[in-house]
Amino acid sequence: MKLRLFLLSLLSLFFLSSCHHTDIKELVKQLAEQESDTTGYTKTTKHLMPFHAVFVDCFADVTYTQTADESRIEIMAPPQSLQYVESVVRNGRLEIGINRRHTLPNEAVVVVKVFAPSVSVFSLSGGKCLRMGKVNSSVPMLINVCGIGAVTSRELKAPSIDVEVEGAGNMDLQGIDTQQLEASINGAGNIILSGKATSRSVEVQGVGHIDTTNLTK
Repeated sequence: MKLRLFLLSLLSLFFLSSCHHTDIKELVKQLAEQESDTTGYTKTTKHLMPFHAVFVDCFADVTYTQTADESRIEIMAPPQSLQYVESVVRNGRLEIGINRRHTLPNEAVVVVKVFAPSVSVFSLSGGKCLRMGKVNSSVPMLINVCGIGAVTSRELKAPSIDVEVEGAGNMDLQGIDTQQLEASINGAGNIILSGKATSRSVEVQGVGHIDTTNLTK
């Protein structure tokens, strides 16, 4: 239901952009990245075992903050939905989802804040937005979007960075600092890359676009 409502919103934006000649990709990006209203939500905090990857498989607004040593997660949702938000660490991977038997109230979005010292793999599938903030990794990084969600960052530093969009998702990655950057789109997605990359490789299959205007060596 959440995904259906989001798609209807995108369809409305499509017709709006057709009338006003506005860039539909920018409108989609703005909708996905818009801050979620948590009025009336209930919050719970869970302390977790260490993990190096975050996989989001639900319609959620997720923020990652790099910490010195603590691994925890804060979940905010409508009171009747909070117990159905699932978060578990398996084989070093934090998996976030919603019980398939539960339907969120209309216009509700689960809001999740993830805190961990060394996450190098991020995957967003069916989600609204993943905000990565500042990330400094000593190992290669992989960032993947499958569907229509958006991923943003303010600073990304790693030996190598691999970013992938499958579908119509969006990425706006700022402050990149890496030796090797690989970016690929399969579908109608959009990737904006800015910062420094000693070497780069970009590939688009479909009608997507990768903007490297503000990417230097």
